[in-house]
Amino acid sequence: KKDNPLEELGLSRKFASVDGINWQLITTDLKALYDFLEEYNGKKIIRKVQDLAQRAGQLHEKINYMAAQKELESLGADWAARKKYVDSLYAGLESRNKVRQSYMANYELPEEHFHWNVAFLDGHQYKGEVDLFVGGSPCQSFSLVGKQRGLDDTRGTLFYEYARLIDEIKPKVFIYENVRAVTSHDGGKTWEGDGDSGLGGPNSRFCIRRLPSGNLLLINHVGFTGRSHLTALISRDDGVTWEGGLLLDARKDVSYPDAAFHDGYIYIVYDHERGAAYKGVDYANHAREIFMAKVTEEDILAGKLVSEGSRLQGVVNKLTTKL
Repeated sequence: KKDNPLEELGLSRKFASVDGINWQLITTDLKALYDFLEEYNGKKIIRKVQDLAQRAGQLHEKINYMAAQKELESLGADWAARKKYVDSLYAGLESRNKVRQSYMANYELPEEHFHWNVAFLDGHQYKGEVDLFVGGSPCQSFSLVGKQRGLDDTRGTLFYEYARLIDEIKPKVFIYENVRAVTSHDGGKTWEGDGDSGLGGPNSRFCIRRLPSGNLLLINHVGFTGRSHLTALISRDDGVTWEGGLLLDARKDVSYPDAAFHDGYIYIVYDHERGAAYKGVDYANHAREIFMAKVTEEDILAGKLVSEGSRLQGVVNKLTTKL
């Protein structure tokens, strides 16, 4: 379909190909396969094959995980040796996997504290040293737009790793981030006993960071049920109370905030009309923009810009290609 009309499949002619494929040699077989799939509900068959391939991949990943864990157990509490071993598992992947490059560019983190895979991290290494522990697990396993396999999906089982690390690290406070359905996918059994933070806002991505001053920064849709009125708050008592309230963006569909610090300023990035595709919703005409705010703690506490050099809603990226 990329190079030639689908209606010409099976014809005896010369086909175009930007990839150098000689379609003429296989066009008859492809036509027969296409007709077979159309006759026997091929899309359903393809989905089942994709599902089986995904499950096989998850099983393979689990087998590799168990082999690595056996090696880590033999290293005991030698944290340096454990990290060296795990790093060796990911050696050579930096050019394809930008996770480390991106993380190190956004956070002032010593090399010895970057860990490729939390499943291989023993939390006892940081026991009693962490005030606030923030994280989550992939939302695809629980999302209403997915298959909702929950903890039966390998990606969903990262929830267990997060719970394990909380138990081993024993932070003063922890925050777990995920989609709304994570609390209901199994009748709510996984999250029995949880409580409301009292902050309000939708079940969506937020940002909470420890500022260089020692105060906490929270960026969320505070007090609103939709993804609008993205607001920054400050806590000077480790999250017991929150002060200020600088409105970063009041528009609809602003989401996924994150923050970094440099030269006394707080740089906050978020997206506007990100163009995610959901069934029955056409996002082709969405703005699909990334914005940045440059502010200070004083701005947030005052609820308005009071510092020289501060600014809001600066466009840093915009996708112009139509979907």
